This record gives sequence, structure tokens and C-alpha cells, in this order.
Amino acid sequence: MSESPPIDPANSPDGGVKAPRRKNHRPQRGSFTVGSCLSQTLTIWLKNFFPFTLLSALILSPYIVWTFYQLMNPEPVPTAEDISMGIWLQNIDGLIANFLGYVVGATVVFGVFQQLRGRHATVGESILRGLKVMPRIIGTVIIIFLILVSITVLMVLVMLGNLELGIVFMLASAILMMVVYAGLAPVVPVCIFEDRGGPWALKRSWFLTRGYKFKVFLFMVVLVILQAMGGGALGGLVAVLYTNDAANAPDDSFAMALTITGLCVQVLFTSLQAVASTVIYHDLRQLKEGIDTEELASIFE
Repeated sequence: MSESPPIDPANSPDGGVKAPRRKNHRPQRGSFTVGSCLSQTLTIWLKNFFPFTLLSALILSPYIVWTFYQLMNPEPVPTAEDISMGIWLQNIDGLIANFLGYVVGATVVFGVFQQLRGRHATVGESILRGLKVMPRIIGTVIIIFLILVSITVLMVLVMLGNLELGIVFMLASAILMMVVYAGLAPVVPVCIFEDRGGPWALKRSWFLTRGYKFKVFLFMVVLVILQAMGGGALGGLVAVLYTNDAANAPDDSFAMALTITGLCVQVLFTSLQAVASTVIYHDLRQLKEGIDTEELASIFE
């Protein structure tokens, strides 16, 4: 009997990027829901609140220092050119924060999987595990960064040329970015568990979320809403405190308090989003490919 011809990876259902699995693995019955992902994410995050927050703060520290530097060194009365430059800097600041958020994800992955296994991971151990794969993560994130920069540059150029059209384009760009984020949400765990980065990891992540991008998108929207609610509540509290003590408060202390509040919220929710990325990867691998937690976590042994 003649042998079957080899399968062309480019024509395979996964585009040639599916990770290998043993023959006895079968996709599991069940569903990927926003509620289950949110429940797992919050449970793991709260159980590891202090170590994950510390990791997030350490990695975001350059961004935090830069933010305080800008606050402590305000520009004089801005000209039209200063306003244009300010728009560019604001968008670049956001991209840098997103870049560092992926780095946070690399250090949090180990702790999340240890928690899923009923074990505990220290901050030092998580950092060491993350550093081992950091070159691969950074290379992959640079590609994502370039994609997002291209969208941002186009958005700013349109906004500077026509404000009304720019606002419409900004909303469209925001939705496009969210779709990109949804499709690439598990990219950091892909780099770690499947030992490859770059375009392969992006394509693999896009494949894993196939059929679930809308649910991943909704899950991310829920996280954004939680962040907005948390930031709004803390910002409102600061405003109330300074309103009650306005006579004794220095003019610039209110801005400083709001900045500190915003940075605290960002540190907290960056770690939360890192946990969410790992939970998404874990659940999709189980659902679509039947890989269990212990087998995935064996890479750390």
C-alpha cells in the first residue's frame, strides 16, 4: 500500500503554525466564555495581588519615572507646534506603556501557571523565568509595536490635518487596535510555551483566537471598563479630598495626586491584563487542542 503524500503546512487548517500534540489529545468539550475567563483572571490575580503588582511596578518603573519627569518639568505656554508635539508624545507614551505591558506578561506567565497547578511562585523566580525568554518576547513585541506605531502615526497625521475627520479616524483606529490586541492576546504565552517568536508567534496567536476573537475582544472591553471604573473612582476620591481642602492645597499638588492615582491604576491593571493573556492561552489550548495544564506547565520543569 502506498504511503499518503505529506501534508503541505501552508495548506493545513492552522496555516502551518499549530503546535504539535500527541495523538491521544482531542479538543475538549466546553465553551470559551467571557465570564469564565474573567472569573479565573480575577481569582488568580487577587491570590497573587502583591507579587504581580510588584512585578508590574518594577517593569513599568522607566515609564513611571518619565511621567514624573514630564510633570515636574512643565513646558511654558504652548505654541501650535508644542501642541502638535504633545499629541505625538502622548501617543508614543501609550505605545511604550503597551510595550512594557507585554514584558510584564512574560514575567507573570510562570506565576499564573503555578497558580493553575495549585502551587506558588516567588517574585524572583518569576523574573528569572521571564528573563530567559525576554529576547524572543522583545523581538515579537517589536513587530507588534511597529504595527501599532503605523496605525498611530496615520491617526495623528489625519487628526492634525482635519480635527473632525481625525476624531472619526481615531475611533476607527481604536477599534482596529482592539481587534489586533484580541487576535494577538495570547502571543506572549505562545512565545514561552511553544518556543518560537516573531511572525510565527503572531500567526500562531491569530490562529488560536480564530472563532473566538469577538469573545476575546469583549473580555478585553470588560477589563478596560473595570480599569476606567477603578481610575474614575480613585480620581473622584482625590478630587473630593482636594475640594474639601482646597484652601491649603498647593496649586500643582492636585495634578501630582491625579498623576500618582493614574499610575497606580495602570500598574494594577497591567498585571491584571498579563494574567488575562495567560488565561486566554490556557483555555484556548485546552478547548481547541486538548492540552492539559500539567503538560503545558512541564516546560518549566
